[in-house]
Amino acid sequence: MIKINNSLPGYQVNSMGYRTAEFDSISWTDSYIIQGCSACFGVGIPDNDNTISARLSSKLQAPVINLGVSGGSVELQYFNTIEMIEDGIRPKGVFMMWPNPDRFPFFNDGILENCGAWSDPDKLSWALNNNSFHHNFYHHRAVKIFWQLANVPFVDFSHHPGTENGVDCHLSKFLDLGDDHSHWGPKTAEHVAEMLFQKR
Repeated sequence: MIKINNSLPGYQVNSMGYRTAEFDSISWTDSYIIQGCSACFGVGIPDNDNTISARLSSKLQAPVINLGVSGGSVELQYFNTIEMIEDGIRPKGVFMMWPNPDRFPFFNDGILENCGAWSDPDKLSWALNNNSFHHNFYHHRAVKIFWQLANVPFVDFSHHPGTENGVDCHLSKFLDLGDDHSHWGPKTAEHVAEMLFQKR
């Protein structure tokens, strides 16, 4: 996986910056994976037991490895999929919560920075004229193909406007807000986990 500089205070992350156990302690073949951005990570939900991954794990009766990254991009999910496929990781299934398609990863001396509307305007020139949208829809397709070729069940969805033509469903409702008053809260996490459980 790509190492993430995670500067979010109040959340327990592993040495690679992900909100899950150290990777070398995980039995990947006995686990599911969920990838995505801040909603997947669980920004606004400090209690690990109330994240989407934890609620989904309870329903599946199997570990669900949280590879969500705050501010993460579609391209980051593409990079991490390549890393996992090449490392021989074959989970029981993959759930993909597609991030906003106008985000992109910016590398500076090998360190990844997630860029989006909050970023330095000079870096955002890459996203002009829907450039990032076109790139990311190809990344959507590639990630699905990678997991299909690896014979790993794959479920995807998004709650970000602009992705509804490339994924199975588009979520728009918040049932509650997290502690940060911006991201999903525990009720929404439970709702999303149930939806993914039914779609698997």
